[in-house]
Amino acid sequence: MKRSIKAFCLLGIVLISVLFCGAVNEESYYEDHMSLCRAMIDAIVADDRAAAQATVIPKISEQEFDQVYRGLRSLWSKMEKYAIVAEEQGHFTENGVTYYKTVFKVTSEDGAVYLVSCVTEPGGKQLAGFHATLSDLSEAAEEVPFLLQALFLLLTLACVAFSVWMTVDCARRKIKLKWLWILLCWLSAGFTLTFAASNVGLYFRFGLVFLPSMATLRSGIFALQLYLPVGAIIYFFMRKKLSAKAEQETVAYYAQPNFDFTVEEPKNVETPSEEQDPPAEE
Repeated sequence: MKRSIKAFCLLGIVLISVLFCGAVNEESYYEDHMSLCRAMIDAIVADDRAAAQATVIPKISEQEFDQVYRGLRSLWSKMEKYAIVAEEQGHFTENGVTYYKTVFKVTSEDGAVYLVSCVTEPGGKQLAGFHATLSDLSEAAEEVPFLLQALFLLLTLACVAFSVWMTVDCARRKIKLKWLWILLCWLSAGFTLTFAASNVGLYFRFGLVFLPSMATLRSGIFALQLYLPVGAIIYFFMRKKLSAKAEQETVAYYAQPNFDFTVEEPKNVETPSEEQDPPAEE
């Protein structure tokens, strides 16, 4: 009995030691990520390509590095100060090799937030991967002139007013499927065009007419949103045709011959009275 207890205690000590050592060893794989991330960001901000390339492993080709560097340079060319905080850590396996990754939250002085991923090989002192994604621009400084913003605001208000006008017009007209046309008057369609570094994005959307049209420029990210009341525009050009068609159908309906199958009694003809019994004989 005593030997069994000693054996279990020894096994527990061994397991705890292994787990503790594993945690310490794995934690050591992330200890250089902060310094590597700062070194890469500082080199890009200073436009020091040689210093930036010194932070990555030699197996990354010149072409791959140039593409990443140009994109990050255009993204961070105006950044001077930033705050960096580690968000999460983890590892993954690719082609039989385990890589260790740390995601940092980088906030620039103008309020733009980036999620920056740093990846290293086990025991590596250089980056095997580096990726930055714009996370939030809500607090970044707006760089679009006020007059241009006011122009897009007036465009949005004009679209809403036009849809209201067409809705009232549709409600007053005698047309078929009126409820469907009223809904169509509030349909808008448009696109969002985004320029971020060397990347261009184009997205098409459909929705209600109050989808705003705007132009934004924050932290080197330009976005153009343009939405028009397509449904109301379609109704505007078809409303007379729809009304004329409905009127023609109404006129055609009442112009149809109305056959009367009733039989009228002839005039000035006396109706025979009821027959009476002959008088009884005395």
